[in-house]
Amino acid sequence: MPSPSVAEAPEFTGKALDSLRQPLEAGHVVVARSAGVVRLPARFLMVATCALSVTDRPESRYAA
Repeated sequence: MPSPSVAEAPEFTGKALDSLRQPLEAGHVVVARSAGVVRLPARFLMVATCALSVTDRPESRYAA
């Protein structure tokens, strides 16, 4: 089973990433709509990545 990947994780707000915590800890997510409530499994490994820019390196001549 492929793992979901969050490319460029720093572009997401902390609140957005933190909202994934409860379903990961509980192992399920509950979706409630007017037609009813459904409990779906939410067991997965999320991979978050970000690209390292030249200015992120301390030895870079472009670093602040």
